[in-house]
Amino acid sequence: MTDATILMMVRLGVGAITTLFAILLWARTRDSAWMLIIIGVVVYYGGTVFQALELFGMARINLPIEVLNISARALMENLPMLFISIGLLVMLNRKT
Repeated sequence: MTDATILMMVRLGVGAITTLFAILLWARTRDSAWMLIIIGVVVYYGGTVFQALELFGMARINLPIEVLNISARALMENLPMLFISIGLLVMLNRKT
């Protein structure tokens, strides 16, 4: 096994556990900020699965779609951080 394969398998395992906890938290919360963070975690794991499929040669992901001159691949890779950032911003903007 190559280092890239081992690294991807570890990312899949840790990501699966994190996503499981996020889904369990999703069932318990109705807070919009937490929902955005949970969506970011789930989308991140989806991207990791797609990267693993590409690495293992099971799928080729060529998305010739562009949104506002941003490629679909760049959008998919940065979308999780966008959701998490918005969730954190919502938390920061709350009045306590």
